[in-house]
Amino acid sequence: MTTEIYGVSGRRWGPAIDTALFWGWSGLLMFGPLAFGAVQSWSFFVYQLGAITLLGLWAVRQSLSGNIHVSSSPLFLPAALFGVLVLLQLSAGLSAYRYMTHAAALEYGLYAIMMFLATQILRLPERRMLLMQILVFFAAAISAFALVYAVAGNGKLYWFYPVSEGSKMFGPYVNRNHFAGLMEMLLPMALVLSFSKRVHPVTRATYLLCVFLIAAAVTMSKSRAGVLIVGMELLVIVLMVLPKGTKNSRLALRSLAVLGVIVFVAAGVASNFMAKFHSDDLIRIGTTMDSLKMFKAHPFAGWGLGTFPYVYPQYRSYFSWYFINHAHNDYAELLVETGAAGIALMLWFLSVVFTQGWSRCSGWRSQEEPAFQLAGLLGIAGLLVHSLVDYNLHIPANAVFLFALCAVVAMYPSGASQRRSKSAHRRERMQVVSIGD
Repeated sequence: MTTEIYGVSGRRWGPAIDTALFWGWSGLLMFGPLAFGAVQSWSFFVYQLGAITLLGLWAVRQSLSGNIHVSSSPLFLPAALFGVLVLLQLSAGLSAYRYMTHAAALEYGLYAIMMFLATQILRLPERRMLLMQILVFFAAAISAFALVYAVAGNGKLYWFYPVSEGSKMFGPYVNRNHFAGLMEMLLPMALVLSFSKRVHPVTRATYLLCVFLIAAAVTMSKSRAGVLIVGMELLVIVLMVLPKGTKNSRLALRSLAVLGVIVFVAAGVASNFMAKFHSDDLIRIGTTMDSLKMFKAHPFAGWGLGTFPYVYPQYRSYFSWYFINHAHNDYAELLVETGAAGIALMLWFLSVVFTQGWSRCSGWRSQEEPAFQLAGLLGIAGLLVHSLVDYNLHIPANAVFLFALCAVVAMYPSGASQRRSKSAHRRERMQVVSIGD
């Protein structure tokens, strides 16, 4: 009798399907930013269709293997409970606008699928390193395009797609702050690779050029929060790689690093007229304060996911010709829409990401997995800070990137689960066939 752990079909088609899953998932990840952030119906539909197709392909791969293995993640539980909360809003009549809650639930369903696939597809460190390299050059290419367009643009996306009057477009995004949000997640990858001891000097110079292009594009975008966050990411990495020496030399090097970042931020301040207090800033402050009043009306489960722009007018405390579609503070909006329960689940989710990620950052200059961990954590932290003054998490492309990074950074549970995962990886590589009587 012959027992095949992976089966004939699994051995024949398994590696090809694994490769298709990796490139398909990576390509879908990069599609969103190129399609204006996937904010339009057609682009979001492509996102959903692509994610469901990849999920089906993964299921076929598992079926062919004859040994179904699902990699676990400590993020699955808080994510699942968030889904339960949204289902409760829909089923118990807790949503102020059920249709919009249903539509928002579909968006979060996309994020959940992409997170799940990231956990399954990117189990091996070499795949994560390849993905990081791909994303660095992807970010540099978008930044180069954005810089060229800033000089030779005609007010239309890609020179042909019209946008509404007054749009603050930059690169492939209608809103410059959302372009900066994407770059905040990707710049740390270029920085980490630039200072890696595993990288050849010529390749290091290439990564440094990518860093320059990304930082220059963020500065040219005139996103004030973007300039500050990119400056802080540069400072963190520079301080981490400063050589050891005497106390005075370390102090001098750190002072020089801080001075360099201050100069960079000051240049961004000067070019982006940050000193001027805009009416938009008053709107952000007023909307956040009004959000607290909305939270008091429905403190536990909120008004319903996706309902903020429809409930907010009755609580608005200032006059404006603008239609306020978001709170310009992702945390305030989540508090309004999902209440204390949603905020608690978000804090649980993020605490897992940072606890799991930071525990495996040691040795990032010489090892692949810690390098991705550090880059991912810095990118996640950058966008989370930006979310205090904007709504990047309501731009599907940026949200997919954030949740994908969270999934990879917090991928392996500690202890026995991690050992089981490593054992599964060895079996997957060896394509074992057990033959008996």
